Amino acid sequence: MPAYFNIPLGYYVTAVTIFIVFTVATRKIELGTLLTYLYLVIVATILTRNPSENARVVLTPFWSYREAMISDFTWFQVRANILMFVPVGFLLPLVIKKRALLYGVCFSAFIEILQYITHRGTCEIDDVISNTIGLIIGYMVIKLIQLLVKASTALWKKMKPGNDKKG
Repeated sequence: MPAYFNIPLGYYVTAVTIFIVFTVATRKIELGTLLTYLYLVIVATILTRNPSENARVVLTPFWSYREAMISDFTWFQVRANILMFVPVGFLLPLVIKKRALLYGVCFSAFIEILQYITHRGTCEIDDVISNTIGLIIGYMVIKLIQLLVKASTALWKKMKPGNDKKG
């Protein structure tokens, strides 16, 4: 069963409330969407997990990538961490014009530190690396879309009747 079926209804109600409040208050759907998504990431990575007795830290870079070569479960986790941050990389530049990727990496590190402090997951450098890959993918997608919109707008203006320049 997918993980989102295991999230209690109250978290979804809170997410919808966050979306409505921030979208209405700021009149920026991008901000409401980003904050709602960041909240759901925290729900999935911290709030719905049971605490363990020991806090674990794994600072060996790329260990999970090597493990993913032989383990389907580890490969699933690596992909999930990448995919989870694609929307963050897509939405952050719409809300924050400068240093969007840096803020995304900081959010990823924040989650890992919270997992360590609360004993709700393993604090892993590989998760930050995977999240950063997802951030970059989402960032590249939104930048490509913005570039295409800008180019098509410029082309549309040139093709518009009445823009003939006769001298």
